Amino acid sequence: MSDNLEKMMQEGDKKSFEGRLNRLKFLLGNLGEDYTPFPAIVLEYFEETKLCFYQGAFVSTIMASATFEEVFRQVYRDANQMEKARTKGLANLVDYAIADELISQAEADKLTELRQLRNRFTHINIGFGEGSIKNKHTFLDYMLLWGDPREETLPIEELSKSAIKIFAELLPELCNRFWGPK
Repeated sequence: MSDNLEKMMQEGDKKSFEGRLNRLKFLLGNLGEDYTPFPAIVLEYFEETKLCFYQGAFVSTIMASATFEEVFRQVYRDANQMEKARTKGLANLVDYAIADELISQAEADKLTELRQLRNRFTHINIGFGEGSIKNKHTFLDYMLLWGDPREETLPIEELSKSAIKIFAELLPELCNRFWGPK
């Protein structure tokens, strides 16, 4: 069993190497190095997002969105605005940030785009379980939407790249604004 397991892992590493290499190049090409130190919880989300994307776990789109939720929550915690800090959902936090003049409308639009990309990952219903009456998709429909998971290049990866580009563009800007040198 141990030999088979090792062989399977080596085959998997070999098979996924090109994809991981391309995603790492993409990350390095899109993420700058001029980050201000930011709160530990935001750093954790940041690192998880990068790791998920690099490994081909396109839940990174969800993590990218969650990173910005935590950025705004931390800003409101720092300002002792706990009601806003407890707000659920990126859309609500973006509304507060616009009202409080923390971000521009252009930045809000980018964050809305990111949230909409995230929604394609989080609001999938393929016809199983509670609520499936509204949206009865089959596994075949799911594969047509996202692609066959056995393929090397999936449409889902392109969606995730779009999310990572927004993440890479806005995160350093906002972190530097909120926690950078004054």
